[in-house]
Amino acid sequence: FLPKVVSAFHINQDIFLPVFYPKAHVSRKEQQLHSLDVRRALAFYIERTKPFRRTTQLFVAVADRMKGLPVSSQRISSWITSCIRTCYDLAGVPTMHPTAHSTRAQASSSAFLAHIPIQEICRAATWSSVHTFASHYAIVQHSREDAAFGSAVLHSAVSQSDPTS
Repeated sequence: FLPKVVSAFHINQDIFLPVFYPKAHVSRKEQQLHSLDVRRALAFYIERTKPFRRTTQLFVAVADRMKGLPVSSQRISSWITSCIRTCYDLAGVPTMHPTAHSTRAQASSSAFLAHIPIQEICRAATWSSVHTFASHYAIVQHSREDAAFGSAVLHSAVSQSDPTS
């Protein structure tokens, strides 16, 4: 794996993939959710592509014409956004057209809103600085919600003090 930015910091970052619902499962639901485990999926993928793999790159083409050759970052981006659109379509939820970059913003912002420490988010995203997240990825919805709450409190206070309302 080579990160987008090839520097000592980025190359030396460990990548941890936690097990999603590890065995032993206490319910059928946990067993089904375990099938979404990234580590499990990657192990299956690597094993099944081993016979025709012609590169050390993780993702390889499986179509006959390009079988075993590396897949471009543009192709991976296309797969990600297609998968997201399909999930929204199957759920019957309207969505804007996602980009691979917007999914990175959404994931990191969701982690931030879930109170994951910013240092952990930066480590997982292989960002050397919190500034990268704050400048380019932080979705400001949380700030809007905070502002809406504060605004509602102020409006309430004004309404209570105004005898005409």
